[in-house]
Amino acid sequence: MPHDGPQGVAAPAAWPLLAWFNSVLTLGGIAFFTLLAAHNLRLGRGDRRGANRLSVFMFAALACGNILGRHWTASLGGPGTAGPVQQVVMTLGAPLFLGVASWLAYIGFEPYVRRQWPHLLVASTRLLDGRWRDPLVGRSVLAGVLAAIATCLIVFTSIAVTRLAGWAVVVPGLAPGTLDGPASFVGHVTVTSSLYLLVAMIYLAVLLLARLLLRSTRAAWIGLGVVFCALYVGWGRVFLGPYPAVLVACGLALAVTSVFVLWKSGLLALGVWLVVVLVLRDTPWTFDLTRWYAWPTWFSTVLIAGLAFWGFRNVLGRQSAFPPRALE
Repeated sequence: MPHDGPQGVAAPAAWPLLAWFNSVLTLGGIAFFTLLAAHNLRLGRGDRRGANRLSVFMFAALACGNILGRHWTASLGGPGTAGPVQQVVMTLGAPLFLGVASWLAYIGFEPYVRRQWPHLLVASTRLLDGRWRDPLVGRSVLAGVLAAIATCLIVFTSIAVTRLAGWAVVVPGLAPGTLDGPASFVGHVTVTSSLYLLVAMIYLAVLLLARLLLRSTRAAWIGLGVVFCALYVGWGRVFLGPYPAVLVACGLALAVTSVFVLWKSGLLALGVWLVVVLVLRDTPWTFDLTRWYAWPTWFSTVLIAGLAFWGFRNVLGRQSAFPPRALE
């Protein structure tokens, strides 16, 4: 996934192009959703209760992440400093934008996706309705977790190949704040996860726009894969080096898996996939649990295992994971 940290030393010249690609894709998707939302509101269409709940969740997630990751001061303001009012505005400004953007996105895509590809929204709609123990919710969560782990194994293997081959271009890096303490790391994960959930909705914007332009469902899905493959290859060019084999392997792994997860398991599974990929990518993993930075390994392991257990438990429903006959 595109990284939020400083520029990679592998290809700093490619960073501006990737930043522009991200900006056009995100802002263009939000603008497209705004037009769809205005049309749907004029016709009285759209699940407003679901949009309200999604908007509140996205606002709360990003706000909590900003609060945890921000260094607060008691300064009253002045030249070059931020007072209490400025700190609150800077902390809540982005969450307000994300909440409004999520509301417009949901009102924009929900009627069209429900009519064209209803299976993409079944699990996410049930989750927004508060049905936490629904088996379809569990299946989507579990599918997202397992697919993310498989994808990251491919990406990490590609990086390992570059090092074993002696190319020495992939420079290890950590996202800002990941080693600044538990609150900062949890804040980073929360902030980036909320933004990546918006990215999951941008997938639907690209899919709907491709369907509108290409007039073919199959071509729309292929177009979706091409767009995000270009995005992920651009990410690889910045952070993994100039080697085509590595870029193609990582780009295809991320794009094909994410599109397949959306196609087979829906929007909720794609959101979980993005979040787990983020956690696997940005955690400073270590097998030496006595090191001072070992706590993110514990946190991320518990988080991913908790998501997997939640999904697995929901899939079982009322059945036991260890039925009496299996123990005989």
